Amino acid sequence: MVQNSFEKWMQEEMEQMPPPEVKEKVSRTVLLMDLFAQIVDLYLPRAMDTFVALTGVEDEREVLPEEEENATDSEENESL
Repeated sequence: MVQNSFEKWMQEEMEQMPPPEVKEKVSRTVLLMDLFAQIVDLYLPRAMDTFVALTGVEDEREVLPEEEENATDSEENESL
């Protein structure tokens, strides 16, 4: 039987593939790293805010112009 080059190439590629155990270990490692990244992304900013609050440093973030306008509008409504 004559094999075309594509069939031969596919057979060579299948022989070079890593065993399923390696694929499973890599998959577990990637899932673990993803979980760790999600935990850090979720909790690290809050932990830093808590640390800053505990040290007594005041929050000196810039107020956006639209937030400043909203604050002014609410103050005017309260005075009426």
